[in-house]
Amino acid sequence: MPNQLSTSKTAVLLFNSTSKQQASIMQLAPNMPAKKVSGLLEVLNSRVRSLVKKTKLPLFQVEIGKHSDFGSKTHEAYQKLFDLGFESVVGITNDCPALTIEDILLAATSLKSQQVVLGPAKDGGLYLFGLRKNQLSKQDFTQLNWQSKSLINGVKETCITKSVVVLATKADMDTAADIIAVFHLKFEFLSDFFKQIFSFTQRIVRELTEVRIQLFFKSLSLRAPPMLLIAR
Repeated sequence: MPNQLSTSKTAVLLFNSTSKQQASIMQLAPNMPAKKVSGLLEVLNSRVRSLVKKTKLPLFQVEIGKHSDFGSKTHEAYQKLFDLGFESVVGITNDCPALTIEDILLAATSLKSQQVVLGPAKDGGLYLFGLRKNQLSKQDFTQLNWQSKSLINGVKETCITKSVVVLATKADMDTAADIIAVFHLKFEFLSDFFKQIFSFTQRIVRELTEVRIQLFFKSLSLRAPPMLLIAR
């Protein structure tokens, strides 16, 4: 177990739903090869893990499929972290390309004084669900319509007596355009790489040019003075 457990009071819980996501992608882009679907999901997972790493908050991951007892499984995942000694947990999904480090840190900071933090998705679901310890019971979780368009409204009703912070609404992977946005993220990573290569190449060319100019002027200084030719 990481040493951070003894010092940090907030953990990040990453929910993976690989089978559900694969089915969604295949439905939105039926001609996409299975290899590209897997690659797409890996881009999402890698990006989210990288974001959390930069926050320096401890990260835990859980795989939850499309179960009839999705609510109880979700409650169990949060409760395990509370049992480990965490005072608050920021739950996030890996299918929101617009999720930022600032979103995670804002949720973690808000939970120091607030009871619930919600990151609403445009489809009515949640891309982030932050909770302080002992705020929602197992019954509360099981009564919510998880994986549905009415989730955010149900959570707001359940938490009506609590202090709630609502983050900006963001899109997750619900349309073909959202899938393209994920590929854009992948090409952004490649773009940064090529920018670095281009910058390095420019520097080398500039240095070589300066050396050539220096050598040229040095060669001029070694030549004899020009002779005046007089025609006879």
